[in-house]
Amino acid sequence: HKSNVNGCDVSPDGQIVASASRDGSIGLWRFTDGKRLASFRHSFTQPKNSEVHTVSFLRISPSSSSSKSKSSSSSSVALPDSLLLVSAGKDKTIRVWDVEKMMHLQKD
Repeated sequence: HKSNVNGCDVSPDGQIVASASRDGSIGLWRFTDGKRLASFRHSFTQPKNSEVHTVSFLRISPSSSSSKSKSSSSSSVALPDSLLLVSAGKDKTIRVWDVEKMMHLQKD
């Protein structure tokens, strides 16, 4: 980062640290040796207020329990196991990132 770090979070498995910076960047770091794995810009247009206030990891896991219904019209949706990162910026936006794919998930 080129400015102060406002916040950080550790991934559920303890392997990655995410940091939110005043310069508008989000960093992903390997916990064991501090190596930078990736860097994102929170704001795509880079306005004056691009500061990132906070980041938080979310683990989305498929349900381990399955319920069987006798109804033939019932269906279930299987969600893939994913590690997401949510960032909140001074520009009043929240962005969701797929950590494994290193990409932004939302459409603007």
